[in-house]
Amino acid sequence: MRIFSIALLVTLTVSTNSFGQSKARPNDYSYYLELLGSSKDVLYDSIINQFDQYITQNPWDFKVSIERCRLIENAYYDSYEDYNPNYDDAVACVDTLVATFPDEPEALLLKVDYLYGEDRTAYLKELNDDIPVNDKWEPHAWKVYRLLAEAYEDESNYELAIRFATVAKERKDSLDLTLMLGRLYKAQSKNKLAIEVLSSSLDSLDESWELNQKGRLLLELGAPEKAIEAFRLAKKDSTGWQDNSALAQAFIDNGLYAEAREYLAKEVAASTWRKEGSLRKLFEYDLNHGSLDSAKVEYRELVELNFMTDPIGIDRIRIFFKAPLFYWTVDDILHLLLLFLILFLMLVIPYLWILPIHYIGTYFRTKGMRLSASAFRWGLRHFWIICSGYLIISFVALAIVDYPTIISMFDESIVYRDALPEISKVNATLVLLFCSGLLVMTIFLLKRTDLRLIWGTLQSKGRAIGVGIGMALLLKSGLGIYAAILRFAGISLFENSALGMLSITDDIIAVNQFYHPALGFLIVVILVPIYEEILFRGVFLSACEKHMKFWIANSLQAFVFALVHQELKLIPFYFAFAIVCGHYRNKTQSLATGISIHVTNNLLAFIGILILQARMG
Repeated sequence: MRIFSIALLVTLTVSTNSFGQSKARPNDYSYYLELLGSSKDVLYDSIINQFDQYITQNPWDFKVSIERCRLIENAYYDSYEDYNPNYDDAVACVDTLVATFPDEPEALLLKVDYLYGEDRTAYLKELNDDIPVNDKWEPHAWKVYRLLAEAYEDESNYELAIRFATVAKERKDSLDLTLMLGRLYKAQSKNKLAIEVLSSSLDSLDESWELNQKGRLLLELGAPEKAIEAFRLAKKDSTGWQDNSALAQAFIDNGLYAEAREYLAKEVAASTWRKEGSLRKLFEYDLNHGSLDSAKVEYRELVELNFMTDPIGIDRIRIFFKAPLFYWTVDDILHLLLLFLILFLMLVIPYLWILPIHYIGTYFRTKGMRLSASAFRWGLRHFWIICSGYLIISFVALAIVDYPTIISMFDESIVYRDALPEISKVNATLVLLFCSGLLVMTIFLLKRTDLRLIWGTLQSKGRAIGVGIGMALLLKSGLGIYAAILRFAGISLFENSALGMLSITDDIIAVNQFYHPALGFLIVVILVPIYEEILFRGVFLSACEKHMKFWIANSLQAFVFALVHQELKLIPFYFAFAIVCGHYRNKTQSLATGISIHVTNNLLAFIGILILQARMG
């Protein structure tokens, strides 16, 4: 090899001398990258010298100068380590190139590779401004438009990104930007338009990677038939990467279970590291659609690989219901013990705040302080029930519907499913199960004598409803003022919620989309207002006001009410909302006004959700 390198160096030296005399034009930079091979240190300076001699004699040939810069950039680049010792030299070369040829689009475009973030976008804007006044841009303008589209996509400026992507396509008919446009339309919640764009350009000549990306995006958009088409086209390219997991999911969504298992098995066979994820997908498939015997074998292999693949035994319980005689191991028992420990802790944890409330009340009584007497019978025992119940219902619903999330809490390295989209059937089912659980718990707490206090007398109901509607509209006006103040400070209040009135907008959209809007209406407008008023302004407030001043108890329940809605920017609104509902509960000794406020507020929110869904298409 050393003799060969010396011989090659001699050859290059000779060609360099003749090169300067004959003024031969250097080859493309990639030719020299292949030529360098493992003899970079010996040959690199000689090749650069070859370029320099030609450029000295032909300073007008900017394309050769471009190839020189590209050679400097790539000669020592280590793609594995993502490290380039020549980076500074490459930047200097490009800066000199741009200064020497300020009117040559190809030279100007090369600099884009060395700019990032706002600097990159600003530079592309300058190039865009130069296009109308420089005829040389005609064959290259589409590149600027495409790069601007990518830059604006990174900045989440989707409107501008779509505009420049469309212009780039108009300038170059063969340019396929449908994957980018699909992402952009999806980001704008224009799902139907995204599906149309992606479906319009499924071609077997496309690279398998791009077809797989389109397939995954189509799956997220709820178009599994088109996703399968994309995956099958990608499969024809045997040299390309195949997303076996996403393809299997598309087949499952369309009831093609036999074909689905084939691809899941391929993914398991191809897994050489962190095999748990692919094996778990195959286990899930066999447990739900395939062979139960295969599922048993896969489960045992999973637990042997990593105890935390089934940390609380949910999968083992599922197997038990299908095969009660399947033997139990020590690991299986340990999983169940961990489950029982977590449930026990959820029963005990509420004492961390219930006991202080009890002792505060005891202290006040010993000091002779007169505390308010609530007409409601609920006390700290009932408060403990709703706190423990809330924790257990949340945990059980998550374990049943979205067990992968719980698994990742115990071992974040176990990933066998991509992050769920904001609007998904899993989230929709989770909302239904959670709300149903809270409703059942609320009914369990009620006695017939409580109904009169909840609804008030027949005579007072009309007035309570009217006051509730008025207060809801007043609170909404206050929210508008609050939003305007935040907007003046550069903060958007409504980006994640329907008209800023509901914290689970995406989940309710999911219920409407994957189940039925009537079910969404029942939950948001009827059930949630009733059981939240009973739990917060009924049980919570009544239990606390027996042990402290009413205004303290009311502030406490309002603060917790605001926190559980998990919208940081909306905490002031939810706090004010709960304070007003608590005030009217104390004033009228009934929950009718609070329920009326809650129903009106959520009705307006639900209307906002329907409008948002209509815009999403």
